[in-house]
Amino acid sequence: MYRFIYRLAHLDLYQEPTKVRYGLALLFVAEALALNSLPPARTALPFIFFFGAVALSARLCGFGPAVMTSVLSSFLAKFFFIPPYYSLVLSATDFGRILLFLLISLVITSAALQTSAAQLAAMESQNRLAEALRSITEGFITFSPDWTVTYANPTGAQLFGLAPDQVAGANAWILAPEFVGTPVYHNLQKAMRERQPLHFESYHAPLGRWYRIAAFPGPRGLTAIFQDISEARETAEALRITDRRLQFAQVAAKLGSWEWNLKTGEVWWTEGIWALHGHPVGSVTPNVENWTNFIHPEDRERCQQAVEQSLAGTGDYDVEYRTIWPDGTVHWIGSRGRVIFDEAQQPERMLGIGMDITQHKQAEDALRKSEKLAAAGRLAATIAHEINNPLAAVTNLLYLLRQTESWDERAHWYVAQAERELARVTHVARQTLGFYRDTTSPCEVNLSKTVDEVVSLYLPRIESRKIKLASDFDPGAEVMGFAGEIRQVISNLVANALDALDEGGTLVIRVHRSREMTDAARPGARIIIADSGNGIPAHQRKKVFEPFFTTKQDVGTGLGLWVSREMVHKHGGQIRLRSSTRPNRKGTVFSVFLPAEISITINGPSNYRAVS
Repeated sequence: MYRFIYRLAHLDLYQEPTKVRYGLALLFVAEALALNSLPPARTALPFIFFFGAVALSARLCGFGPAVMTSVLSSFLAKFFFIPPYYSLVLSATDFGRILLFLLISLVITSAALQTSAAQLAAMESQNRLAEALRSITEGFITFSPDWTVTYANPTGAQLFGLAPDQVAGANAWILAPEFVGTPVYHNLQKAMRERQPLHFESYHAPLGRWYRIAAFPGPRGLTAIFQDISEARETAEALRITDRRLQFAQVAAKLGSWEWNLKTGEVWWTEGIWALHGHPVGSVTPNVENWTNFIHPEDRERCQQAVEQSLAGTGDYDVEYRTIWPDGTVHWIGSRGRVIFDEAQQPERMLGIGMDITQHKQAEDALRKSEKLAAAGRLAATIAHEINNPLAAVTNLLYLLRQTESWDERAHWYVAQAERELARVTHVARQTLGFYRDTTSPCEVNLSKTVDEVVSLYLPRIESRKIKLASDFDPGAEVMGFAGEIRQVISNLVANALDALDEGGTLVIRVHRSREMTDAARPGARIIIADSGNGIPAHQRKKVFEPFFTTKQDVGTGLGLWVSREMVHKHGGQIRLRSSTRPNRKGTVFSVFLPAEISITINGPSNYRAVS
């Protein structure tokens, strides 16, 4: 009976129809009348069970049914349990007892109604909270200390692949054994054990989703909130991939972009900016001071003036400057930028890009040098042409002088010496014209004779530096080709060898018939030019045929070997290099193979392609 009454006390029937509530109140009165009829309470406690009826009516059925229960109970108590029995005649004492019953019933009704209102408010609050938890997209799960799930909203229950009513009351690790041993398991255990909030991210394989998890320990266990961040991570990953692609593209293209917040002073730049200036990514903090330090000291003031003019609104930022890499090499950077102004026309940001223009600068420099050399060559050819006729006349005059018999022997000796020197000048003039003028189609070239003619131009230099020259020429070494280009290749290799030699060094030159190393059936001739210089370091050997690469600093253009290789390839030949820097074995050997026969395809005026 008491259990029944207890259960009834936790019910709320305010939303039920009026008849139901008043009928239930009458049922409580009848139950109290029956209980009060028991011998112990009949006369001693005539109102005891009626108080309970009033309380239950007020708690479950509302104010009206409680008032009815109070009034009806007072009449029944007088009629059945207060002498004279079965009469409504009241004495002053009985009237006071009934009045006291009604007053106490009113107090009970008021208290019950207040308790009910508080419980209703709490229930409404709980209902609102439950509804909110059901509607949110985050998973909300509460655990008891033994990891029993005490509550899970629909999103939280989805983590277990079940409905909320299937999850509540079950052990979390039995529901989802796949979590055991994972970062989720260890982090939740840590939060429960250390009683400290914890935030972390984890991937849930069964759903293929990423979650940001917040764990909040409390006195009754642990609350965990699972926020799905899969789309945010995918977006972030897509942005990261796009950024990496952009970074790679800029580095590959030798570009870099930058941004300068003029109001905060904050500077941002891509990885390409570090690469442009020869520094590892992240080696220095992006700021104005470090960018200034990248610039060659002689160019800093000019760059600063360009920035100031751009900030003053006179135009975009456009400047070229040098930078010194950590290895000591100098590179050129072209920087372009634009200032962004705010609504008040005050400078707000400056955006720009930087690009490596070193090769462009080298090409310009090489073009200028090339033009100077071409001009010098044209001048030399002109001079050689102009002096050719006077030389012939002087030669004839000397011949006539030699026929004069009145001169003594010493005078004839002077004339002979003059003729020899004049022959030498004539030879130089012819060689100069030979270098400048070349045929437009291949012809038969005797390599031994051609090499000997080129070497003769360098004899004064060889003799003055006391260089030991050893030569071995095969008279039968003949090929088809362009004599002028072959002379230029030989001249470049001999000049490089002489530059590498110290005074008293050794230069060996050989020309002989040979066959191609990769095709023994292909005949031709080979030129060997070897010097006893210091050799070429290993890290430079792969670069010697690259355009603009030079070890001579300001002396060389870096184009000689590149041009020589292109000319050899044009003839369908090969040029190889062997070099050593080891003590007692120092030196460099260039080997040039030219095929005996080549086929020239004409693609346009003065444009040839050699094919084997």
